[in-house]
Amino acid sequence: MEMLQLNDLHKTFNPGTVNEKVALNGVSLHMEAGDFATIVGSNGAGKSTLFNAIAGSFYVDAGAITVGGLIPADAVFKVEVTNNGKDSSPVWEDATTEARNGRNHLFTNQTAANGFAFNFRVTAERGASGESGYIASIQGGFQ
Repeated sequence: MEMLQLNDLHKTFNPGTVNEKVALNGVSLHMEAGDFATIVGSNGAGKSTLFNAIAGSFYVDAGAITVGGLIPADAVFKVEVTNNGKDSSPVWEDATTEARNGRNHLFTNQTAANGFAFNFRVTAERGASGESGYIASIQGGFQ
Protein backbone atom coordinates (compact mmCIF):
# COMPACT_ATOMS: atom_id res chain seq x y z
CA MET A 1 0.00 0.00 0.00
CA GLU A 2 1.34 3.41 -0.95
CA MET A 3 1.84 5.41 2.26
CA LEU A 4 3.25 8.67 0.89
CA GLN A 5 2.86 10.11 -2.55
CA LEU A 6 4.10 13.50 -3.74
CA ASN A 7 3.14 14.56 -7.24
CA ASP A 8 4.77 17.46 -9.07
CA LEU A 9 5.29 19.76 -6.04
CA HIS A 10 6.24 23.36 -6.74
CA LYS A 11 7.16 26.08 -4.23
CA THR A 12 8.64 29.52 -4.95
CA PHE A 13 9.44 31.98 -2.18
CA ASN A 14 9.08 35.72 -2.87
CA PRO A 15 7.75 35.21 -6.42
CA GLY A 16 8.11 38.13 -8.81
CA THR A 17 10.74 39.91 -6.70
CA VAL A 18 14.52 40.18 -6.89
CA ASN A 19 14.58 37.72 -3.96
CA GLU A 20 12.62 35.03 -5.83
CA LYS A 21 13.82 31.52 -4.91
CA VAL A 22 12.48 28.36 -6.52
CA ALA A 23 12.72 25.77 -3.73
CA LEU A 24 10.71 22.89 -5.25
CA ASN A 25 10.36 22.47 -8.99
CA GLY A 26 8.26 19.43 -9.91
CA VAL A 27 9.28 17.12 -7.04
CA SER A 28 7.59 13.70 -7.08
CA LEU A 29 8.11 10.80 -4.64
CA HIS A 30 6.23 7.54 -4.05
CA MET A 31 6.89 5.45 -0.94
CA GLU A 32 5.35 2.18 0.23
CA ALA A 33 4.82 1.14 3.86
CA GLY A 34 8.22 0.22 5.34
CA ASP A 35 10.25 2.16 2.75
CA PHE A 36 13.17 4.25 3.96
CA ALA A 37 14.50 7.31 2.13
CA THR A 38 17.28 9.78 2.73
CA ILE A 39 17.02 13.30 1.29
CA VAL A 40 20.44 14.79 0.57
CA GLY A 41 21.32 18.22 -0.78
CA SER A 42 23.39 21.32 -0.23
CA ASN A 43 22.22 24.38 1.72
CA GLY A 44 19.21 25.92 0.01
CA ALA A 45 18.46 22.82 -2.07
CA GLY A 46 14.88 22.51 -0.73
CA LYS A 47 15.18 19.67 1.83
CA SER A 48 13.47 21.56 4.66
CA THR A 49 10.95 23.02 2.22
CA LEU A 50 10.03 19.49 1.11
CA PHE A 51 9.53 18.24 4.69
CA ASN A 52 7.61 21.36 5.69
CA ALA A 53 5.31 20.86 2.68
CA ILE A 54 4.65 17.24 3.71
CA ALA A 55 3.95 18.37 7.30
CA GLY A 56 1.57 21.08 6.06
CA SER A 57 3.63 23.86 7.66
CA PHE A 58 3.09 26.11 4.64
CA TYR A 59 1.45 26.11 1.25
CA VAL A 60 2.92 24.75 -1.95
CA ASP A 61 2.16 26.57 -5.17
CA ALA A 62 1.18 23.47 -7.15
CA GLY A 63 1.17 19.69 -6.74
CA ALA A 64 -0.51 16.99 -4.65
CA ILE A 65 0.39 15.25 -1.39
CA THR A 66 -1.24 11.94 -0.36
CA VAL A 67 -0.78 10.09 2.96
CA GLY A 68 -2.10 6.51 3.42
CA GLY A 69 -3.78 4.64 6.28
CA LEU A 70 -7.24 3.60 7.59
CA ILE A 71 -10.09 5.38 9.41
CA PRO A 72 -12.64 3.04 11.10
CA ALA A 73 -16.25 3.44 9.92
CA ASP A 74 -17.50 4.58 13.34
CA ALA A 75 -14.71 7.09 13.97
CA VAL A 76 -15.69 10.68 14.72
CA PHE A 77 -14.03 12.24 11.69
CA LYS A 78 -14.10 15.74 10.19
CA VAL A 79 -12.24 17.28 7.26
CA GLU A 80 -12.24 21.02 6.65
CA VAL A 81 -10.58 22.78 3.71
CA THR A 82 -9.90 26.37 2.75
CA ASN A 83 -8.75 28.01 -0.44
CA ASN A 84 -7.91 31.37 1.14
CA GLY A 85 -5.47 30.11 3.77
CA LYS A 86 -3.23 33.18 3.54
CA ASP A 87 -6.05 35.48 4.67
CA SER A 88 -6.27 36.51 8.35
CA SER A 89 -9.70 34.82 8.64
CA PRO A 90 -9.79 31.86 6.23
CA VAL A 91 -13.17 30.49 5.16
CA TRP A 92 -13.24 26.82 6.25
CA GLU A 93 -15.59 24.52 4.32
CA ASP A 94 -16.68 21.06 5.50
CA ALA A 95 -15.37 18.39 3.13
CA THR A 96 -16.01 15.35 5.36
CA THR A 97 -18.53 13.68 3.05
CA GLU A 98 -16.28 14.10 0.02
CA ALA A 99 -13.25 12.79 1.95
CA ARG A 100 -15.11 9.70 3.20
CA ASN A 101 -16.33 8.94 -0.33
CA GLY A 102 -13.07 9.70 -2.14
CA ARG A 103 -14.54 12.61 -4.08
CA ASN A 104 -13.17 16.07 -4.83
CA HIS A 105 -14.46 19.11 -2.96
CA LEU A 106 -15.49 22.11 -5.06
CA PHE A 107 -15.03 25.35 -3.14
CA THR A 108 -17.95 27.73 -2.77
CA ASN A 109 -15.65 30.53 -1.51
CA GLN A 110 -14.35 32.60 -4.41
CA THR A 111 -12.52 35.39 -2.55
CA ALA A 112 -8.94 35.51 -1.32
CA ALA A 113 -7.55 38.92 -0.38
CA ASN A 114 -3.97 37.59 -0.21
CA GLY A 115 -4.16 35.11 -3.10
CA PHE A 116 -5.61 31.63 -3.19
CA ALA A 117 -3.85 29.11 -0.94
CA PHE A 118 -5.17 25.63 -0.15
CA ASN A 119 -4.98 24.22 3.37
CA PHE A 120 -6.83 21.53 5.30
CA ARG A 121 -7.38 20.36 8.85
CA VAL A 122 -8.49 16.92 9.99
CA THR A 123 -9.86 15.82 13.35
CA ALA A 124 -10.46 12.18 14.22
CA GLU A 125 -11.47 10.35 17.41
CA ARG A 126 -12.12 6.69 18.11
CA GLY A 127 -15.72 5.67 17.70
CA ALA A 128 -17.88 3.61 20.07
CA SER A 129 -16.23 0.35 18.94
CA GLY A 130 -12.85 1.59 20.22
CA GLU A 131 -11.23 0.30 17.01
CA SER A 132 -7.95 2.08 16.33
CA GLY A 133 -6.99 3.49 12.98
CA TYR A 134 -4.81 6.00 11.24
CA ILE A 135 -5.30 8.64 8.55
CA ALA A 136 -6.51 6.93 5.37
CA SER A 137 -5.80 9.55 2.75
CA ILE A 138 -5.03 13.20 2.74
CA GLN A 139 -4.44 14.70 -0.63
CA GLY A 140 -4.68 18.13 -2.05
CA GLY A 141 -4.48 19.47 -5.51
CA PHE A 142 -2.99 22.92 -5.82
CA GLN A 143 -3.14 24.73 -9.12
